[in-house]
Amino acid sequence: MPSHDADSQGKFQIVKEELCYSRYLNVYNRVIKLPRRRDGKAEAESDVHMTVDYDIVGSRTVSFHYCTVFPFNTTMKTVTLIKEYAQGANDFLFGVPTGGLSEKHTSLEDCIRKELSEEAHLHEGTLIKLIPDQHPGILEVKWCRNRFSPFLVLDPKKDPCPLSQDPEERIEVVNVDLNELKNIMYGGNMMLPSIVTCQMALNYLQEHSML
Repeated sequence: MPSHDADSQGKFQIVKEELCYSRYLNVYNRVIKLPRRRDGKAEAESDVHMTVDYDIVGSRTVSFHYCTVFPFNTTMKTVTLIKEYAQGANDFLFGVPTGGLSEKHTSLEDCIRKELSEEAHLHEGTLIKLIPDQHPGILEVKWCRNRFSPFLVLDPKKDPCPLSQDPEERIEVVNVDLNELKNIMYGGNMMLPSIVTCQMALNYLQEHSML
C-alpha cells in the first residue's frame, strides 16, 4: 500500500500516512507525533515525544467531501426526506438527500442538484448554503476525514426526468410536516449529518420568519 510523509496542518505533526484498504471507504494508518503526558499534563515542546498509530476512515470522494440538502416547501411547510437502506444498521433510516463530491460534479451546488434529482426526484428551487463559503465543511466524526456542506433548498419542484440512482441504493421518498420531522430527528432513526442539516435549516427558516 502507498505511504507518504506529511506535515501537519493541524495541532500535531503527521509523521506518516498510508492507505491500508480501499473499496467504498478508504482506511488509513496515520502516525501522529504527540508530546508525552505526565500526571495528566502535556510536556513542553522541547521534551520527549511519542508516536501513535491511528485508524482514519474517509470516503472515496473529492477531498473527502459530501453535501446534504434540506428540501422545504414554503407553502405547505413540509420537508422531503429519504428513507434509505443503511448498511451498518442493516435497516432503513431517515436522512436528507446526500451525496459525495466526485469528478462528475463541477461544484458543491452541482453535486446538490444532482443528488436532489437522483434521491428525492426534485429539481430547481432556491439553493442556500448554510455555512460560509470559506468553511472547510463540518467534520463527520473525530476519526474520519469526511466533511460535509449543508444546504437548504426552497420550493423545489418534482423532476419529470429524475437521474438514476446507484444500483445498490434502496431509497423511499417521504414528505413530512414539521412535527413529524422533529419526532424523526430526535427519535434515533436519522443519520447524524442529516440531523445537523435539519437543525441548521430550521434555524435559518426561523430567523427569516419562514416557519
